Amino acid sequence: ERGAIDDAVVEYAKIAEQLPNDQLVYYRLTLGLIMQAKMDEALIVSENGITSQPFAPDAWSIHSMVLNRLDRPREAIASSLRALELIEMFEDVPGISVSHARALAFLAEAYLDDEQAERALTLVNDALEINPNGFEAYVVRGRIYSESYYDFDTALEDFRMAYDLAPNMIYVTIRLARLERYFYEDYEMAVGLYQEIIDLNPGNTLALYDLADYYFRTEGNLGAATQYLEKCIVEAADNARCHY
Repeated sequence: ERGAIDDAVVEYAKIAEQLPNDQLVYYRLTLGLIMQAKMDEALIVSENGITSQPFAPDAWSIHSMVLNRLDRPREAIASSLRALELIEMFEDVPGISVSHARALAFLAEAYLDDEQAERALTLVNDALEINPNGFEAYVVRGRIYSESYYDFDTALEDFRMAYDLAPNMIYVTIRLARLERYFYEDYEMAVGLYQEIIDLNPGNTLALYDLADYYFRTEGNLGAATQYLEKCIVEAADNARCHY
């Protein structure tokens, strides 16, 4: 709730050892690792989540999200489709609409990264009809409008809506900050959003890299850029982007 994802990951990792069959724990741990950009670990945890509850739609959905971050969109499509198959089996379960919308959103993102933007847009709109408060769908639709249709105003609306719904989700804040910076040149807003992340997650490599890039390219402040990059490398010694 606070957005202290680094702390949450530590706690969920402990809980997973004690509750090896709790799919919700695996889901949240996977999501936290994604926001820490620890994709290899996230993949393992997501697979453990499927093993713990192979009939849980959200287990397959978060597995799809990880695969997409690893540039494996076609495998991500397969996992999202499995989630949707399971949702049909549990259509009378209370709250299943949230899982349904989430699975559609992640499927849409996989299609977007597989260069099928029109199909992705149809799916993500379906997701928002099912759950108008699904922040995942707003993020994906923002990506579609900005990356495929170059409609940055609409993308900004979607990213802001996602941020309003889930300001604790680091990847949502990152998307909004990048659009504010690159396309609207609202540097004060972008830096403020990155700082929100760093205040609660001082070792977040995504925010550290973006801040370093901002200070280097926009302000020409090599000292500030270097400080952020050094922090990034301390947190993740194998982070190729920060080394580069």
